[in-house]
Amino acid sequence: MMATNVVEEYALAAEISEAEALEPCTLAEARRCPDWPLWEKAIQEEFETLHQARTWELAEVPVGSNIVGSK
Repeated sequence: MMATNVVEEYALAAEISEAEALEPCTLAEARRCPDWPLWEKAIQEEFETLHQARTWELAEVPVGSNIVGSK
């Protein structure tokens, strides 16, 4: 009986892991999700938090510049 529980627990962990991997990787993917309104709300809340904290500012990017130096 003990072995069955271990197998069931492993199967559950694998199922949860796969479900977590299904989160969208891009905004385009998120927009196609049925729960897009929840993603959109989370994005707006994060944006507002960053805006209120003044952790960044908009700036003009010189033509031909790579604005992302690393990931």
